[in-house]
Amino acid sequence: MIDLCHTTLVCLFGVHAASALIFFFPINLAPKRLLIRLVSKSHFPIKALTVAVVASLSLLVWCIGRLNHWVPTLVTPDKTTLVVDMWLSASNVFAFGVLRQLCYLCYHNEEAVMQMEQLAASRDILEWQPPTFETLAPILVPYKWLVSPKFYGLDRIPDEKTHRLLFVSNHALWGLEMPLLIEGVYRLKNMFLRGLGDRVHFYLPGHRHLFEMMGAVEGTRPNCRLMLRHGFNVLVYPGGAREVWKNKKNRKYELLWGNRVGFAKIAIEEGCTIVPTCSVGTEDMLEILRDIPIDWLIGRSGLSIPILKVPTPAETQRVYFWFGDPISTHEYKRELGECSIKASFANDEYDEKLQRFAEALRDKTKAAVESGISYLQKVQAEDCERLLPDRVKLTAEAIKAAITAQVERSLKPFTNNDGTGGGTPLRSRSPLHSFLSSLSGRSGSSPGKMSPASSFPHIDEADDGREDYECGHDDDTEEGGWEGGPQRASVDSGSGATDTDTEAAAAARRRSSPPKGRDDS
Repeated sequence: MIDLCHTTLVCLFGVHAASALIFFFPINLAPKRLLIRLVSKSHFPIKALTVAVVASLSLLVWCIGRLNHWVPTLVTPDKTTLVVDMWLSASNVFAFGVLRQLCYLCYHNEEAVMQMEQLAASRDILEWQPPTFETLAPILVPYKWLVSPKFYGLDRIPDEKTHRLLFVSNHALWGLEMPLLIEGVYRLKNMFLRGLGDRVHFYLPGHRHLFEMMGAVEGTRPNCRLMLRHGFNVLVYPGGAREVWKNKKNRKYELLWGNRVGFAKIAIEEGCTIVPTCSVGTEDMLEILRDIPIDWLIGRSGLSIPILKVPTPAETQRVYFWFGDPISTHEYKRELGECSIKASFANDEYDEKLQRFAEALRDKTKAAVESGISYLQKVQAEDCERLLPDRVKLTAEAIKAAITAQVERSLKPFTNNDGTGGGTPLRSRSPLHSFLSSLSGRSGSSPGKMSPASSFPHIDEADDGREDYECGHDDDTEEGGWEGGPQRASVDSGSGATDTDTEAAAAARRRSSPPKGRDDS
């Protein structure tokens, strides 16, 4: 009986856990909509959940009785198993009670429940705040170092305070360029772009929360209108999942927009400005090894996931971004508004004109994006720092040149104009050196010869008497001797006095002079 009780509790726990998990999914997920539709049209789920609550409560009482020996048994029950069964029973009672109340609210109220879910999602979209740049930037530092992104045409982006902006771009393989684009515009223009993602990204709970943290929302028309009306800058990829998951048959940077005009219709009706955007570089360093079909899984024909080869450091390349001239939609909106006023209730004429305008706007935007891709490919071909090894080599050479220049600037005061040694040190000469120089002036030495006093070492007062010699070789000195050193024995031709006599006179003069700091009085 204990084993049967435990098995029943585990099965009931699995049922309510699966039901609760479905309720955590977004409203557009098919299993959740199916569950809400089933609950709203039938009273059976309410009755089944009532039975589940009663059964769980009965099993809880049974486990408590077994634990306290209120129920006579032939076999002594395992205390640990009974405690686990009590916890399962209590959780099942609470969970099934909550689910029963939700089913009771959903009964005959399918539209109300759907609307409540949509209002909650809209509230989350509007209350979202972009992360600070100090939080976002460090995450992408390694990625930016590898690909070293460059941006062109940032000055063409209109002021977000006077324009509602819709950025329309191509998508690269696996969408690897999207974080760089968002971070670059945020850093250089102080403008955060909120991307519209394919609903596939929002089916997985962990993946979905990562996208929502970065401001991305599910790519539906109501969500796009909502963000544009509340002043958000929206980033849309008309190619969607087909561009992100290209196969081997597609060309690099090929636009797979098809006949999609949704973004153009929203831009015309909302009167926002389209900014053509494109990127180049990601698909040049990625190689598709194999395509895995997933159309059977998500119900889209011809869709597959590419398995990519990880690029080596030698294959890693720079990523380039381009922003084109903004495309205004005010003329389309004005003509559409006149048509709406004249037609009144003729919705067919309005829809037909909107479709025609949207197709023209889509083609214009597509042509601008394709021209931007061509421009970036030309820039890429002429870039000598395109590959990562080239950038590393140039950076190392620049560092080497900077260090060399700094060393040369530091050694310049110690060298003559011709690059040889013997320059005047930066440090000031001591009073002792000045005194010896005055003595040399009295000795009557000839201009062509260096007097012994002038060849004494320079003594720096700040170095506690440490000597700083000027190293130079004189033709008149002995080989291997220091010019101006104490061992010099050259004779001054002007006075006929030797260095020894001059030094003796200097010593006598020092003895006759009063000591430094002494009061003669």
